[in-house]
Amino acid sequence: MSLEEPERLNEEFVRMFLQNGDENRSIVITKLYVNLVVPPGNNYGSCLRRVKVEYKQGNSEDIHNLSVVVKWISPILKDSFAQFSEIEHTFYECFLPETLKISQKVDFAPKTYMSSDPDVSILEDLKDSGFLMADRLKMLDFDHCRLYVNAAATFHAVSVAVHKKRPELVESIGVEKVFSNDLKSSIPVKRYYTVGVHFLADEMEYIDGYKKYSDVIRDSSNIVWDLTVEAHKRNAILNTLHQGDPWTTNMMFRYDSSGKVTEVKLLDFQGLRYSSPVNDLVFFLWTSATHEVRETKLEDLYHMYCNSLNEKLEEFGCSERLSYEQLLENLRLLSPMALILAANGIPLMINETPVDVDEVWTEKSEEVTVRNMLCRYYDDEYRKTHLPRILKQLESVGIFDYMKSCLPNKIKS
Repeated sequence: MSLEEPERLNEEFVRMFLQNGDENRSIVITKLYVNLVVPPGNNYGSCLRRVKVEYKQGNSEDIHNLSVVVKWISPILKDSFAQFSEIEHTFYECFLPETLKISQKVDFAPKTYMSSDPDVSILEDLKDSGFLMADRLKMLDFDHCRLYVNAAATFHAVSVAVHKKRPELVESIGVEKVFSNDLKSSIPVKRYYTVGVHFLADEMEYIDGYKKYSDVIRDSSNIVWDLTVEAHKRNAILNTLHQGDPWTTNMMFRYDSSGKVTEVKLLDFQGLRYSSPVNDLVFFLWTSATHEVRETKLEDLYHMYCNSLNEKLEEFGCSERLSYEQLLENLRLLSPMALILAANGIPLMINETPVDVDEVWTEKSEEVTVRNMLCRYYDDEYRKTHLPRILKQLESVGIFDYMKSCLPNKIKS
């Protein structure tokens, strides 16, 4: 059964996963509720429904209650990325059990229930355990970021250990899904990102202190995609499985009675990639961290991640290590990715208006379509409050200088 609409989430579907593969197990459903998990704009690549069920087992009159989250790939992404639609199912059904063989302490993702459909994942409802989704509009402060980098380090490190035993599993679910010149599905993505960088350059013309970089960034729009493709390839230092698109709505946090954040769970593993784990760090920091974090806490988080990763690698019996110098070099090579996210990601992710991915991530979309969409998100509030700070952050970490160094000499001059 392939889920395409909420109506398919009926008693038959629920009974099947409650039976957990045992067709002789008698399940009587007494109540069933299906609701949206998140409002529009908080999840672009998936359809999510919260399913709450009351049921009886066998001849017992005892009532059992269960709440799960049912997830399947959105129709637009299924059409564009059909060859990858079973990735997340394989992650939960095959990869996570392998991590528990390495260590029972590995606990960075929600538990899963048996699903008969490889396109559909059935997950524990973390909300029942007190986990909440943070407000993407406010972005994540240092305490939230600290928890994320430690959880990511655990995930990345244990994937190295799993790769030693099941390399074919890790590499198959970690195949590149976006940043490739060999994928037809990447054509609209490339258009979106390159037009976005050019659009940012045009905006920089009107920001005091940044007009001097506008030509460099405009010229960089012609090379930023290929540089990003290259930076996402496997390398000779350290490759791990990683989430691919870790941002605010792809994780949930738990808080204590005083409101202090204490724990994080990672969500959404459709975009898994097997390459440098620093890719995740860059994606997260340039989509989800507050301005204050990017302005004052990056080095702290870099050191924290590097130390945690190496400690976990040792704990899981792996000889591989990532030095701080190697991490910094990875960050430098990923400067084009940071630029892409600053141009195309942040404006959308901190805006209340939901993004219509059908509008730009289809083969039929054109440059003017992308520009018209970006105009809506580069509104007066964004230009005044956020854009100058983001440009300062890009400048302070050397991204403008790096992009200039990558341009052909005749363009630099």
